[in-house]
Amino acid sequence: MKPVRLFFNVFSLFFLLGPGASQSDMPSFKPYTGARVSNNSNLIVFHCEQTIAVVELKMKRFIENCEFIEVVDVRQKRQELNKLRSLIGKPITLKFPQMMDLMSRCSKIPDVKPQRINNMQSDQPVSQNRNQQSLQLILPGTKWCGTGDIAANYFDLGTQSEIDKCCRLHDICPVKVHGYSFRYGVNNTSPITKSHCKCDQELKRCLKKENQPIANLMGQIYFNVIKIQCVSGTVPNLQVLDQGKY
Repeated sequence: MKPVRLFFNVFSLFFLLGPGASQSDMPSFKPYTGARVSNNSNLIVFHCEQTIAVVELKMKRFIENCEFIEVVDVRQKRQELNKLRSLIGKPITLKFPQMMDLMSRCSKIPDVKPQRINNMQSDQPVSQNRNQQSLQLILPGTKWCGTGDIAANYFDLGTQSEIDKCCRLHDICPVKVHGYSFRYGVNNTSPITKSHCKCDQELKRCLKKENQPIANLMGQIYFNVIKIQCVSGTVPNLQVLDQGKY
């Protein structure tokens, strides 16, 4: 059996069964790194449901850099927003379409190498232990494409960086129902997260744009083999939908 086909079969089986018999694909929390492009730029904090965005602006108008933070529950979100409020300023609430638009705009920014600013560095480590990492299967050359992620922080990408960005963007979807959880009127009895359909559509578009073997493998597994359902509608009441093939 060819290595690619073997990996495809193993990855698909692993994805279907989930990281463990009773373990959901709950993400590791990656707090704000304090990284920015320049010292004299302006920072603004936005938030929507399960996503927080720290946007760096040049001349108060042009987006220079973005860092997104995924928060699982209300308590975690409150803690991170309070920390960012003391560091940067009052967070601004966005509606789902507005956050999706911001995510799209940020994804189009050319690659930058933000530098860590010591007085803004978070003292909270990434909450992911080695046991969790060992239970994850990630596509070669990526750190975000698979069952969870193995990235140290938001800016940590694999060698297949453009494909990794597609998966990273999908992971920070503001509206989703994690495995084995109830939210927005949806009871997810599967170990796999059900993301908002608009996030899944963007993942498909992004992977097809890359049109690389790893990108197509990810798309085929997610949409054709696993056939992951998505959630649609407006918060707080969503409905589960099937979606088309890759």
